[in-house]
Amino acid sequence: METGMTEDALESIILNTLDLPAIPMVAARVMQLVGSPACSIDDVRKVISGDPAVVSRLLRIANSPMYGGRGNIDSVEAAIMMMGFDTMKSMVLAASVRQVYRHFGLFEKMSWEHSLGVSMAAGMLAHKLGLRRDEASTAGLLHDIGKIVINDKMPERYARIVESVYADNVKSFEVETEELGFNHCDVGKLLARKWKLSPSLIAAIGYHHLPDEVPEAAGGHRPLCELVNAADRICIYLGVGGAQPVVDALDGITIDIAEDEMFRFVDDFRETFVTEKLRFMEV
Repeated sequence: METGMTEDALESIILNTLDLPAIPMVAARVMQLVGSPACSIDDVRKVISGDPAVVSRLLRIANSPMYGGRGNIDSVEAAIMMMGFDTMKSMVLAASVRQVYRHFGLFEKMSWEHSLGVSMAAGMLAHKLGLRRDEASTAGLLHDIGKIVINDKMPERYARIVESVYADNVKSFEVETEELGFNHCDVGKLLARKWKLSPSLIAAIGYHHLPDEVPEAAGGHRPLCELVNAADRICIYLGVGGAQPVVDALDGITIDIAEDEMFRFVDDFRETFVTEKLRFMEV
């Protein structure tokens, strides 16, 4: 947020500049169903089964070792039984979000790979730290959703911003704020509110670059913001998403992991990502 600008003023600028996409229909319906005490496995199955692309992605996620699968989950019912409703809700959102990408050129492919990497790293870190793995994975997948929205709405202008980021080795959210008056964190946070996502996901999307600036009212969500920030830095350090690896990207990580343990984790994540990414890169 620009210094001195109120939240309402910033949101007004974004809404007058961008047309924010609706939450994917399957995800919206599943989130609504899961929030109902009368929800049954069959209710959720019927909604999910109406979108074959979501079913395909969901089963790939369910069969991943990262989510407890062993390659033998072959139906939506089996996936729900294994995951439970809360995790299923997060996984359906993850499986549906690819639909927000209206185009799929090189920028989108790199962004998707980076988001998948951050999702995987965040989930693995959450497991290690005793936090909710499904929530962390979803936050990682959605952390840069604001970039996709901006690029969809103003591709030529955003291409120039991306070029500046790589050419001058500067942070994307700083260039975005300078050029547009807002950045992808602001857009992502507003989109998450429009989609009625949980307060923790809203905070993680909005403050993944600056977890130390999480407002006091949202202070309980700071651990998730710090975790996504760490996962993002790990992927930047490794060059996940096509960018040049940044050797000092791990500097400033605030989660409670010793330096030697962090480097072991990075090695473990690199091996997992190389093995698993093709499962998720498929459109």
